[in-house]
Amino acid sequence: MASKVDSSHEFPSQIKRCLSSSKYIQLATCFHDQPHSSLMTFTYLPAGSAAPYEVEDCIILSTGENSKKYFNISSNPRVSLLVHDWTTNRQETDPDASSLYTLLYKMNQAQFSNTSVTLNGLATVLPKNSKEEEFFREKHLNTNDKGNTKQYVEGEDMRIIKIKLESARICDQRLNNVQKWNARGDETPF
Repeated sequence: MASKVDSSHEFPSQIKRCLSSSKYIQLATCFHDQPHSSLMTFTYLPAGSAAPYEVEDCIILSTGENSKKYFNISSNPRVSLLVHDWTTNRQETDPDASSLYTLLYKMNQAQFSNTSVTLNGLATVLPKNSKEEEFFREKHLNTNDKGNTKQYVEGEDMRIIKIKLESARICDQRLNNVQKWNARGDETPF
């Protein structure tokens, strides 16, 4: 698999596209070499959209104070995130469907299955009841206002977490290519 490093500090467009079009992100935390993974709703805020609190691209999450991820982040702020544009439907096509329907269904599935992005960052639990926390909570609510997601953002024990993105690996299946990005422009070893 080919690999290249993006030496610019600019956040790659493939990551922006993937984050802007995805509803869920996989969050990985760790405490004493015990990893923990969670599927999360999230808010992606492009550079400049979170002023005055953040000037760079960032991810906003929320979690309860009694959750394992809250405990892990409080102990170890280094996190990893996985987001992709794959369709995750395992449903097979209807055996009675026409061949045209089956062809179109498979083309549609293949069209969206291109990119996965692994991001590494530093998570900060925002100070409780601060203006910064309320600012990001409102942004997070506005992004995730459909269905029953409010219960995961609002509430006395719900905390807002901001993740500053430090590096990424962008895997493009079509091109059999891995692109690396680092916020500082350094070589990323993996």
